[in-house]
Amino acid sequence: MSTIFGKTSPQIICHSFGIRKNCSDSTTSLVTGNTYKIVFVISGKCRLEIGDKIMLINTHESFCLYPYSKLEVSATEDDRLSYCWIEFSGMGADYILGETAFRKDNICSCPIEVPEFEKLFNIPESGDKTTGGQYRAAGKLMILLSYYVDLFPKDESRNNDYVDIALNYIEENYANPNFSVKNVAEYVKIDRTYLYRLFKDETGLSVIDYINRHRISQAESMLSDQSLAIKDVAYSVGFSDQMYFSKVFKKHTGKTPTEFKRSLVNDKS
Repeated sequence: MSTIFGKTSPQIICHSFGIRKNCSDSTTSLVTGNTYKIVFVISGKCRLEIGDKIMLINTHESFCLYPYSKLEVSATEDDRLSYCWIEFSGMGADYILGETAFRKDNICSCPIEVPEFEKLFNIPESGDKTTGGQYRAAGKLMILLSYYVDLFPKDESRNNDYVDIALNYIEENYANPNFSVKNVAEYVKIDRTYLYRLFKDETGLSVIDYINRHRISQAESMLSDQSLAIKDVAYSVGFSDQMYFSKVFKKHTGKTPTEFKRSLVNDKS
C-alpha cells in the first residue's frame, strides 16, 4: 500500500457519523453518494433489504454500503435495534477497505467483539475543516477501520487478483494526466472489456469513474489549502484541462472547485 496521507491533508475523509437507539418498527433508507458507509449493530437485530434480497444482521455485526448504493434497514419483529454508523471517502478508505473482507457482493462482516466498539464511531473532529482537524479525524477513522482489517481480513487468495493489481496501479499513477483505462488493462494484461466487468463487480464503478473519483477525492483535500490555485490542484491530480476538471469536480461533489473552496472558508468563519 502506498502512502495514505498526502502532503497537505489526509486522503481519507470522515464526512459524518451518528447513532440511533431503540428503533422498533420503522424502516430507514440508507443511501450513499461517492462515499462509503459502515453500520455497526450495537444491540438487537436488523433486517436489510437490497432489491429483492433480504439479509439478517445480528448484534455486533456490521455492514458496508459502497458508493452509489441504497438499502432499507429495519428492526426485526419483537426486537429493538440500536446501531451507529460512519460515512467516509478518499483513496485511503478505498485501500484500507481493500484489506478487509468487505466486497460489493459481501457487505456483511463477522461479529466485531471489541469492548465499547461503538465509541470508535464517534469522531467529532469530522466537523473541523482545518488541516489539523482533518488529520485528527482521519487518524481516528483509520483506528476504527484497523479493527476490521484485523478481525475481518480479506481472503489472502485474492491478493493477486486482477482488480487488486489494477487498484494498486491506479493509486500509483492517477496523477499522470496521460493515464488512461488502456494503461490499466495493458498493465494487468487482460482484455479491457473483461477488466471493466471485473472492476464493476468488485467496486461498483467503471475503471474511469474510479480513477476520476480518486482524483476528485485528492483534489478535495488539496483545496482545503487556500494558498493553492485551482489550476495547480487540477494538474496535481491528473487533469491537464482546468475546465474539464471543474466539470468532473462538480459532477462528483455538486460544487465547482471555486464554490468548494468558498464553502471551506465560510465553515471556518
